[in-house]
Amino acid sequence: MEKNPLKNRQSPEKEALRNQFSLHMTEISLSMGVNCTLVDRDNEALFRSDPTGGTNAMPMRLSCPFYMELGSRLRHEKIADVVTCPEGYLFAAAPIGHMEGYRGMILAGPFATTDQVKCPKPEAGICSLVRRTTHARAHAVAHLLNILIAELAGDDLFDKYEKERLFQSRLAIRAGMTALRRSSTPEEYPVALEDTLKEAILEGDSEKARAMINRILSHVFYAKTTAEDPDLVLTRLVELLTLMSRAAIAAGADGAHCLDMNTRAVHDAMELFGTDQKIEEVAVWLSAVLAGYTEVINKLGATRHGDMLAAVKNYILANYMRKLTLEDVAAQVYLSPTYLSKVFKTEVGVPFVRYLNEVRVEQSKYLLLFTDKSISEIYSLTGFEDQSYFTKVFKSIAGCSPGKFRESAGRPASK
Repeated sequence: MEKNPLKNRQSPEKEALRNQFSLHMTEISLSMGVNCTLVDRDNEALFRSDPTGGTNAMPMRLSCPFYMELGSRLRHEKIADVVTCPEGYLFAAAPIGHMEGYRGMILAGPFATTDQVKCPKPEAGICSLVRRTTHARAHAVAHLLNILIAELAGDDLFDKYEKERLFQSRLAIRAGMTALRRSSTPEEYPVALEDTLKEAILEGDSEKARAMINRILSHVFYAKTTAEDPDLVLTRLVELLTLMSRAAIAAGADGAHCLDMNTRAVHDAMELFGTDQKIEEVAVWLSAVLAGYTEVINKLGATRHGDMLAAVKNYILANYMRKLTLEDVAAQVYLSPTYLSKVFKTEVGVPFVRYLNEVRVEQSKYLLLFTDKSISEIYSLTGFEDQSYFTKVFKSIAGCSPGKFRESAGRPASK
């Protein structure tokens, strides 16, 4: 294991980042058989670990534009995901911090789903060892990185992000208020925006919900029909809080929890109206309160999607050997095929059919290696309709034909 010599010591901030994550990155490399790389916000690799237990703590500036673009993208994300570089390699990429609190990222990979992926100019020390894997395994590594960062970094990384979010809300509300002041035509309260806000909360779309909240608050405080009536303003706020609470409950959130949130928010609103707080500050506070409802739905949605996808994957494993369609699986989890397809692609990273074929190919590999069944028997046992299609799919996922795969294990291809 390499040690970082004193002459190559990094800045205290970089050393603290490396010391915080290096040991656990090494453990992930050993247990999952992947390369892990710690990259700071300056696009410098601070630490690298590989599946053999080898490590490298020598700082290295990354030259590939992909890593620079990835760093810019990840600073806007909160959780790890699987990304694909322009050459086709997969990486599990996890941000450390968010927005102004972004400190860097951890990369696991590269992975390749076929042997056809080749990088003309691989990044030294990172792309020298490429592991064959499936999208499902890459997502499992991303999940581990999420757990690692949440455990070691804590919620303090997101404090600056929350401040930035409130600042952006303030700007949006100011812009809305300015537009309303300049309007020569009195505007009625935008009831239609409430419907859009309710939809956003039901979908767990926090960004859309926040935008609707800011637009509604601009009207609540400064539209000509309400600005001169403080009691009506407070009534509108209470109505909004109730709407948010009911939308959260309709989406499946705990009713008692939402009622408690709503009661406390209404109490706070009344207290704020009894002080000298500027209305704009009240608006920013309320924007944060209402956004809390979308966070409840986001967490609930993640749980529901996780449970649903687990049920889908279990159903596929139990039924891959028979004819299986998206419609069949959607019926098992009481969803429309269109919605299941969208959620599956977004959460898993590959289309439903691709994932199903990956499962079938993995099962056929086992039969090719450990049984004497013929290839013509194996394709029918793993759910493929004909041998030609089986061979085509197998080659696209495994990188070789079923016969070649069997031969590579020292067995006759015909068997």
